[in-house]
Amino acid sequence: TISGLAFVSHALLFYSDDVLLAARVGRIAESLISGNIHEHSLRAKSTQMTNSIKVLIEPFQVTVDHCLNGYNSAKIVGDIDNAMLCGLLYCISCLFFIPDLTG
Repeated sequence: TISGLAFVSHALLFYSDDVLLAARVGRIAESLISGNIHEHSLRAKSTQMTNSIKVLIEPFQVTVDHCLNGYNSAKIVGDIDNAMLCGLLYCISCLFFIPDLTG
């Protein structure tokens, strides 16, 4: 299943320390999620797992957008737990990863 691929990518990162393989499996899961009938439900469930890989592979600005997309999808589906988790990750990403550009 698609959520199983996201879980496998998360497990590859933490249990085998193979970051590149975990990123490839995570990208496959994300490409299967986009355009699926249950896109918002799948994105809400897999955001926290795929986000841990995105932090290591891609720039941090992508993490902020990914958290916001997961938050919006979780709100659409009505998944309160994942919406709160994605919202928390979004706030943490904005506070710690994005530099202050005003000064």
